[in-house]
Amino acid sequence: MDVGRAYGRREQKDGRHLLALLADCCVLVRLRQAGTSLNLFARDSTNLSLFNGALEIQASQLQSVNALFIILLGTGIWFNLGVARRPE
Repeated sequence: MDVGRAYGRREQKDGRHLLALLADCCVLVRLRQAGTSLNLFARDSTNLSLFNGALEIQASQLQSVNALFIILLGTGIWFNLGVARRPE
């Protein structure tokens, strides 16, 4: 094995790991701000009245929508994977 080529592959691998680490840090920073940023956006830029103004919701109530979608979609995907792998 050529030592130079093996070292070059290791540098490429290290570069990819560093890129993945930086991307992960950016995603986590954004996720930590998501509650506040989306709450402010919902308060300032969306119509929060339902049924022609009969029901008014607060912007802070929209923070639970993300968790609800994660649970519903995760359960649906998990169920469909179980059905797809079930032997006949």
